[in-house]
Amino acid sequence: MKRSTLLLIVLNVVTFFGIYQLTNKDESSPITPTVALIERLGDPDKITIGRGFPVNTSITLAKEEGVWNIQTPMKWKADEFATSKLIGRLRHIEARRLFSLEEIKEKGESLSDYGLDRSALAITVESKSGKVTLSFGSPTRDAREHYVMPNFHKSEKIEIWAVNTSLWETANISVAEWMEREFLNFPIYDVRAFGIRIKRGDTFVKTRIMRETSGAWNITSPIQTPADTDTVRLFLNQLISAKAVRFVTNPAEVKSLSSRLESPTFRIHLEGSSKGKSVVIGEAIDDGNGAKLRPAQVEGESAMFIVNESFVSLLANVQGRLRNRRLLSLDSKSIGTIEIHDSNLRLSLHKLEDGRWEVILLDDEGEVSTRPGDIETIDDFLYKLLSLEAISFVSDAPSEEDLKGYGFDQPRHSVTLTTKEGETLALRIGHHADGSSGWYSRRDDAPFVFTADETVPILLAPSPLRFRKRLLERLPQAVDIQKIRLMLVDGNNTEISLDANQTKNLENFVRNFRAREIISEEYLPDGIQLRGQKVPWRYELQSDLALPGGEGEENETRVYRFTNRLGGQTWGGGSPSANLTFLIPIGLMDLLSEILPVDSNP
Repeated sequence: MKRSTLLLIVLNVVTFFGIYQLTNKDESSPITPTVALIERLGDPDKITIGRGFPVNTSITLAKEEGVWNIQTPMKWKADEFATSKLIGRLRHIEARRLFSLEEIKEKGESLSDYGLDRSALAITVESKSGKVTLSFGSPTRDAREHYVMPNFHKSEKIEIWAVNTSLWETANISVAEWMEREFLNFPIYDVRAFGIRIKRGDTFVKTRIMRETSGAWNITSPIQTPADTDTVRLFLNQLISAKAVRFVTNPAEVKSLSSRLESPTFRIHLEGSSKGKSVVIGEAIDDGNGAKLRPAQVEGESAMFIVNESFVSLLANVQGRLRNRRLLSLDSKSIGTIEIHDSNLRLSLHKLEDGRWEVILLDDEGEVSTRPGDIETIDDFLYKLLSLEAISFVSDAPSEEDLKGYGFDQPRHSVTLTTKEGETLALRIGHHADGSSGWYSRRDDAPFVFTADETVPILLAPSPLRFRKRLLERLPQAVDIQKIRLMLVDGNNTEISLDANQTKNLENFVRNFRAREIISEEYLPDGIQLRGQKVPWRYELQSDLALPGGEGEENETRVYRFTNRLGGQTWGGGSPSANLTFLIPIGLMDLLSEILPVDSNP
């Protein structure tokens, strides 16, 4: 092919493409927003959006200390999601210039052909780089874009652009949709105190809760008592994150609901380090579907909104729900003395300097007896005691007659905890609560009466055996266990066969023999008194011990006796040398169940 022919073809292609671009300029021009447009839209400080022609709704958004707020038609925090979406659309605008006003006039067209004579949406953006207004007209033929007329508020000539429809859709929403639905907008970490006032008839019930410098919360009104810190934090989180069901923007509805806020049913006030905020809530209204809604308003703000009954229920009985329900608040490691008594017995547990406990019993005849205490059992008792919580609060200011009626003139049970530094806390248990579960309870250092769990009398039973040391014997490593025998107590001393593993496992229990529960401090040769009946011994565990001595080893046989298993976790045992009867531990029960005949396990 000749070079001249090839050149002619190339020129024809270029000419055709140029003509195509000119004829399709309104739909496929390249996206080339001017530098001036990008600069004005890239980092806005204020945005005004007018909707309708003539404008029937207008909203102004302004950035204040990095946060977007609504300035008009009312002052309110702007919805973060809606605002961020709009800023993103402006910053990354997809726009292309189509033609000037002169060019469309030459074609015999006018602004009305592009819907720009009666713009239904106008966005005015102000930034440090200047001000620009984007007036939106009709959508393009493919509906992917809208015709837009930019106004740089200078001497630039009027032009028609095409902008992606996403900007129209993002900006063309109602005023209510621009408003942040979280109406309290208070940093939870800054709340120093809060109060809730509830109107009941002609009276007001006021609750005030304050935070100490330590971080603990206290109820200061109408009573003074510790609040539960974790519960308060959860409550504040729910309170501050609560959202309006909707905003009231119709002037007629605003006027109708205003009367319900003149004497509000609820008032919430939050206090911070430098500012406060209050919300008032009016009488309930019916939404027509049976649901109760209430008008509400932030004091000092004109915006009115609606909350539902779930928010109101959050405020109900806040004093009772936020109170610290823990009956006794002490660090268990700081406790040096525990005194437990009922009408007959007085039991004292004393912690010795080396960490061991001593159990001292004073019976109804004035006799005193001591026993070594079981550290693990006492630690478990303290854990359960210090975990007790009030079921309900009965009275915050009982009279002497009331206290007598609750049974506190002669408490059924009492426990007194004394720390090593001398701090004392005492809990008294009175009568069983009338018509409900639990026992009337109170502390000596507070006037309140509450109900405690049904199991409190069992927990506070002053039984010395319960706290007695349960480790019957711990053999030193120097003691050699030479032989283990398990015998059947049948008059014939029948030996039960043991394999090597069973023997080794039994040796482990013998070396550190611990009872699960002490039944009696008296060993009886013929059996154990359990559940009101005598249960005979059925098996005998014998261990031959070689004890180190000054002139060689001395031999001794250690004996433990067991009943048949009585079901569940009940299996009796006895030690002649320790003069004790007891329940054997679970691990030994499992081992004996593997060794013994099936008929020994009911």
